[in-house]
Amino acid sequence: ISYKEAFDFKSRFSKIASTSISYRSSQTATVKYDSRKTNPNVSIFGADENYVYVSGYEIEWGRNINQQDLNLNSNVVLIGQDIFKQIFNSSPSAVGKIISVNNKRMKIIGVLAEKGSGMSGGGDRSCIAPITYLRNNISSNKSISIGVMAKNNNQIDTCIDSAIGIFRSIRRIRPNEEQNFTITKSDSLAK
Repeated sequence: ISYKEAFDFKSRFSKIASTSISYRSSQTATVKYDSRKTNPNVSIFGADENYVYVSGYEIEWGRNINQQDLNLNSNVVLIGQDIFKQIFNSSPSAVGKIISVNNKRMKIIGVLAEKGSGMSGGGDRSCIAPITYLRNNISSNKSISIGVMAKNNNQIDTCIDSAIGIFRSIRRIRPNEEQNFTITKSDSLAK
């Protein structure tokens, strides 16, 4: 999924449900602060302002990425609990500190609450930065993921049907042609 397709989908679908666009830039990043550093097993995600909510994260300290961060390509980052514990010994003073994420200087604006690891990786070993910053400063030849959160569980199937229709339109897929994208449903988030 290209960035343009994802952005087009988000602009059309956000009236129906909360919509987020993101991509994973790396699964082997290292985070450094002063003389402390992580193992090279940190996932870096480029994401928009809705990613934290749509992906089931919560913010323990600080704030989320906002529209201004996206517009300004800000070099800010949210860090997961494993990074927070390892580098900052769980000190809330981590917010506002400048860290190096794969040799890119970034300011911590928030710390994510503990989530655990999921099949998609990341979890507590994640850094989440504005998608605009990563696209401009780190390789962006990655496929974009689109996340959608229905207003309630009764609307999930309706949202899936609407998403299929809108994305088929964006990709100009004729009614008699097979779709060239997949949709997955997270039962754990639905619960």
